[in-house]
Amino acid sequence: MTPHSDSGIIDERSQHSVEQTVERLTALLHAKGVTLFALVDHSAEAATVGMTMPPTKLLIFGTPRAGTPLMLAAPSVAIDLPACPKRCCQTSPSWRRWRVQPVNRQASSPPQCPD
Repeated sequence: MTPHSDSGIIDERSQHSVEQTVERLTALLHAKGVTLFALVDHSAEAATVGMTMPPTKLLIFGTPRAGTPLMLAAPSVAIDLPACPKRCCQTSPSWRRWRVQPVNRQASSPPQCPD
């Protein structure tokens, strides 16, 4: 993993295609009982306006069990949730596959996707 100290993002190379990485991460989330709130296919959306980009998909996930009490206590926190659980699976300009993930500064290490 290569951390970007200025942005709080970790780039991690995947041995799998973007589609396979998303499938594996989705299966891992399901197995752990974590809710996948949204899967945004940025490359497909680009195609709808006649633009092309390498395969890029964003997963937003979390657990209502953790987030709901926070939003009940301070409703405005909803704008920040899910706070860390986002993964962007994309192909880099050199056509290598990477998973980019924001770092949860409260966690000792970011969650890992099975390779």
